[in-house]
Amino acid sequence: MIIDTHGHFTQIPVQLDAYRGRQIMQLSPSRLVLFEMSEIALYTIERELCEIASRDHLTVEVVPLLGNAHHRQRVREVLAAYSVQLKN
Repeated sequence: MIIDTHGHFTQIPVQLDAYRGRQIMQLSPSRLVLFEMSEIALYTIERELCEIASRDHLTVEVVPLLGNAHHRQRVREVLAAYSVQLKN
């Protein structure tokens, strides 16, 4: 799951996380919260996005969080901690 600072989130297959992350990085959000259940996938995506931010001189805070989107309480905690507002 990728959550941007505007409160939009997506739960997508791991293969597409980095692609979607790269797209979001081009919008220059102030913070990008990565929520992933695979530690190695989370590490890989975080590293790639931090490299993009450095290369393109972007000031994006990349926040990697380990968790499963099916665990409602953990998702609620993450949404509350980062003040994410969900929009329909």
